[in-house]
Amino acid sequence: MNILGTAEKALSKALKNGSDKASVAVSFVEEQVFNIDGNQLTLSKTGFDQSLTVKSLIDQRQASTQGNQFDENSIHAYAENAATQAKASPQDAANDICPAQGTHSFTNADVEFDPERVKNLLIDLMQQRQELFPTIKLETSSVKFIKTKQAFITSENTSLTSFQSHLAAVMFFTAKDGTKSSSFNYTDMALSAIAPKGPESLLNHADLRMMFQQSSQQVNSHKLPEKFEGDVILGPQCVFDFIHSITMYLHGQYLFTKSSFLSDKLGSAIASPLWNLTANPVGKGLPEHVFWTADGYLSQNQSIIENGILKEYRLNDYYSKKMKHAPDRSERTNMELAAGNTSLREMISGIKKGILLNRYSGDMSENGQFAGVAKNSYYIENGELKFPLNETMVSGNLKNLLMDTQSISKEITDTGLWKMPWVHVKGITVS
Repeated sequence: MNILGTAEKALSKALKNGSDKASVAVSFVEEQVFNIDGNQLTLSKTGFDQSLTVKSLIDQRQASTQGNQFDENSIHAYAENAATQAKASPQDAANDICPAQGTHSFTNADVEFDPERVKNLLIDLMQQRQELFPTIKLETSSVKFIKTKQAFITSENTSLTSFQSHLAAVMFFTAKDGTKSSSFNYTDMALSAIAPKGPESLLNHADLRMMFQQSSQQVNSHKLPEKFEGDVILGPQCVFDFIHSITMYLHGQYLFTKSSFLSDKLGSAIASPLWNLTANPVGKGLPEHVFWTADGYLSQNQSIIENGILKEYRLNDYYSKKMKHAPDRSERTNMELAAGNTSLREMISGIKKGILLNRYSGDMSENGQFAGVAKNSYYIENGELKFPLNETMVSGNLKNLLMDTQSISKEITDTGLWKMPWVHVKGITVS
């Protein structure tokens, strides 16, 4: 499929329909999927997804139209609708198309799909589950080989294309032992994973082995002995979820209205000096790259927090003009929090009373407050993991969590989508 040719047709029609400036994004994704359901390997299938988005700018008014048909009539309709809607939209001097990025073609692809290898990976996983973790039940889970073609072009001398392929795995599971069961758990991962470079076992990726082991233990969970405020170790998935919320409140809509707890904090200390957070959309060796932003800027790896100092906002082109600050070039992808100098064992041994919070489910507000349920978590007492917890409430403030970080682990979990350590914080209410 010639997606660049499709994009060029749509751009031409957008300009003919009266657009002063325009951009077009085209994506075509092919997925070959193997599924597991109820510990059984089901039939593989192939699926396709395609999309085309036309953005029209007329007299500082803008609108966009999206669809999934690439025929001539549909392309004409998308371009016409975008122009019609733009003419009726509010005028704003910050509406624009990103400046020229030139012509670039990117590739990040493994060798061709080997269905037998993927099938064998899943068969191996199910055999290991049966032998090592017999109480684990794999719910609807899958391994996908994904091929993605993308194009982004504008009227302002930008023409970008990319081709990528990688394996992606999503695992949903619980442990069941008679009438007892653990809380649901999951992980997802991206792998540069085709033979001969491919993984020997899915259990060795994204802490899946450890998660199976913990879920097996969590069929015998206990109530929290008493409410307290104090020490919490955030597991890697939990660290990622908290960082996702923290970086969300660095987006323009929150900063421009000053509703974010991080408003006006650029260049200031917002975290312990232990915090070094980067976004690496084009980092070396990653299974999946993001070569350009949604606005069409070429992506760059960026430091977000450096030694506790906030280094970057997360502004799209519109809010960058509103706030007179450079636009985000990283799209908040492939996030990595740098490892620290403390082992996880040392973290646990130094805590008199606390919890290991592996998964969090709850709310996080613009002012930094959060309250929710600790899932798949453990009670810590006198330097030891004592027992898995029944679902327990946790609450606190992201501002305090960042500043009250006590240590960051040497160990890192790498899912291929993010890299996160364990983080020891204080001041969390556990009840």
